[in-house]
Amino acid sequence: MGRDTGLTAHGDLGLSLAYNALVAERVGNTLLLAASGAGLAWLIAVPWGAWAAGWAPC
Repeated sequence: MGRDTGLTAHGDLGLSLAYNALVAERVGNTLLLAASGAGLAWLIAVPWGAWAAGWAPC
């Protein structure tokens, strides 16, 4: 196992150059944003798809 692989496996993802903070500290914010975006997409897409299926020409 390489040095970087071992560090990553133990949760050491390095330092964010943009935020000057540990990447592991920012993972929660990233997951929250991703989950919120996916949930919003599903909330819009599923009813819209159901509506479109009901209005499809025969």
